[in-house]
Amino acid sequence: MYLGVLMFGVGMLITNLNLASTLIFIALSINMVIKANYEDRLLRTRHSNALDYQQKVIGLLGRKNA
Repeated sequence: MYLGVLMFGVGMLITNLNLASTLIFIALSINMVIKANYEDRLLRTRHSNALDYQQKVIGLLGRKNA
């Protein structure tokens, strides 16, 4: 879902390219990364096998999670 929000933001940025749009997109990107990392930490505390799962999937930034 976060990747979809970021792709929507890229589309909005391309159609209205100016300084304000760029700053808003950067803030949106930072927010999405922070939220994804926070949710990953919550998942690891709640489920014991979450770390195994997170090491198998690719995260938001194209890197392995955890």
